[in-house]
Parts: sequence; C-alpha cells; structure tokens
Amino acid sequence: MKKILFLLMFLVVISLANARSLDISIDKKELAANSEITITYSIKFDEVETFSYQVGIKGVNQTIVLLEKNVTTDSESGSITWNTQNYPAGEYEAYVFISPSTYWPSSKFEILPFMDFNISVQKLELFVYEKSITKSFEINNLGNVPIFVSLSPKGLKSESSIVPLTMNIGVNGSANVLFSVEKPKDNYNASLTVEASWGNLSQEVNIPIYVYNPIVIIEAENITLEKSDNLQVVTGVVFNKGNVPRDLTLTFYTDGKDVVDNIRIPAGKSYYLNYTFPLDTKVKSLEIAYINSNGKEETIIKNFGLLPSIHGIKFNFDKNTYYILGGIIVLIAAISLFLKFKKKKISEEGIDLEKLNRQLGR
Repeated sequence: MKKILFLLMFLVVISLANARSLDISIDKKELAANSEITITYSIKFDEVETFSYQVGIKGVNQTIVLLEKNVTTDSESGSITWNTQNYPAGEYEAYVFISPSTYWPSSKFEILPFMDFNISVQKLELFVYEKSITKSFEINNLGNVPIFVSLSPKGLKSESSIVPLTMNIGVNGSANVLFSVEKPKDNYNASLTVEASWGNLSQEVNIPIYVYNPIVIIEAENITLEKSDNLQVVTGVVFNKGNVPRDLTLTFYTDGKDVVDNIRIPAGKSYYLNYTFPLDTKVKSLEIAYINSNGKEETIIKNFGLLPSIHGIKFNFDKNTYYILGGIIVLIAAISLFLKFKKKKISEEGIDLEKLNRQLGR
C-alpha cells in the first residue's frame, strides 16, 4: 500500500513539473544602498488554469511581498523594480511562488554595506540665563548598517554632562542626546566630536559649542518713516551693545498685512534698517522683539503716529491702541460729567463755596 501511495505522489509531482514552468531573473547581483533592482518573472502552463502566485524578496529574518495575484490563464509574466532604500545590507533572494507548488525558483543578490549618519544641529549655542541649561539633539543613522556612536567634548570650562556618551543605533534608527552645562563666568568656545563606526569603517563630525553668560543690551536710534514721490521708507539703526549675538524679530504693523523679518546681530555690531512700503500702505508701528538677559521676551516699539514710542513693554499697536484710546476718552468723559453733577448739586443746595474753601484752609 505504501509503495502505491509513493508512486501516486511521484506521478503527481512529475505531472505538475511537466504542466508548469516557473522562472525568475534579476538584472544585478550586487546593489549599492539606495539603488534599484529589476526582477523579471515568467509562469507557463500547458492549459488554462486558475491559480494564485506571489513574487517577493527574502532577506535575513524578513520577507518582502512585492506582488500577489490571482489569475485564470495559461501564462503570466512581468517585471518589478525594487528600491533598496531603508533595507539593511546583506544577502537577499528574489522568488516566484505558485500555491500550491513543489518548485520555488529564486535568484540571489547582495546589498552592499553603506555607512552614514547626520546630526540634527550644526552648532550648539548655549545661552545660560539661569544656573544651567540643557539642550537636546538627535543622531540619525542614514546608512544600511548598524552603527556605534561615541561623543567626545573638548574645551568645556564649566560643569557639564552629556547623556549618553556612547550608543548603538540600528538601521533607520535614531538616538536623542541631552547636553547640559552650568553658567560660566565668561563666554567661551568648545567643541564636540561625534564618531560613528561599523566594522573597519568610521566617520566623525565636529560640532562647535558656544557657551554664553548673556548680557543683553539692545538699543534702537533714529528710526523714522519718510515718504518720497513713489514710496515710503523706514530707516534707523539697531545696536547690539551686549556680549552675545541676538536674534531679533522685526514686525511692521500696517493697515494691511503685517511685515515680519528675522535678523541676527552679533555682539558689538549694529543693523541698519532700510524697509520700503508702497505709498498707499499705512505703516503704523515697528516692534523689535528679542530675549533679554533674564531669558524673557522684551520689545522696543516705534510708533509712526501720535503715540509715543515704548521700550520694554509688549504692546500691539495694530489692535490695542484704539481700545486704550477709547477707554481713556470714556473715562475722561465720565469724570467730567461726575464733576459737573457734583458742582450743580452743591450750587442747588446753596452752599457757600467761598466760605467752605476758607474753612478748609484753601
């Protein structure tokens, strides 16, 4: 009985092998990271059949299905292009599979190793307004191999910490680093070396570090709005008299769309204003916002109108001015009416105002 079953199975295998033909090929045996491979497949039957098939790629501990299809035909063929981006280096094989099937052809290829990484910051500027400050940044693995990363600071003159100092980052992975430093007596420069390695390959990046004990002094002078025949120009000078560079936000409030510009002034330098506006645009005020020595936002406001300019007060001329003016007018009117009412009442009651004043010593 066993011999008969074995013979029947053998005949089925032979008939299936004769009835179908499967083939798969690839255009490359070695691929670089972030490149493409073209997979060509072919399925043939002696007669029309209904069947399902799958085309995919097998790697270490993973299977990538590129195509699954159910058809009724005696032949099926095609080609698929696959990108190696985000896949680890190593050996792979492209396959075509019919369910059920006793024959599963495949073609092997290799993705070559490539190591690369980047850091989310190009420099570290640490303005220590209080006792200490902590900044974070990311290290991203851009290659197709896992990397080992180590951090080495140089030239730090105040107490500091970096967590972690070493780390392993997998393919498509990233790591977050916390860098803390205490307030220095004086400003100073340092550096941070970030080294990544895999096998015999290694790369390093040096990040400059600037540690500041900030003294912020921002002044604006001679800010004017002048009109000519075809435009109006805002001119003036903004001085940075402190010991640290400052990022400033300039906001020109108008009767239309406000104009915003972000500038940086190095320590001890100045910035000359030269902003033009059409004649039909009403420029109401200029607000200069920056972070002061306490780490808080401070503003200088130049009003191009009846109101005086204000330094150090957050004030939105575009919206709040008219509310404040209206409130002042209402208050003055209310006080005036009240005084008139009191004077009239006193007069009606026949009080001798002159005598009353003498009694009060006036």
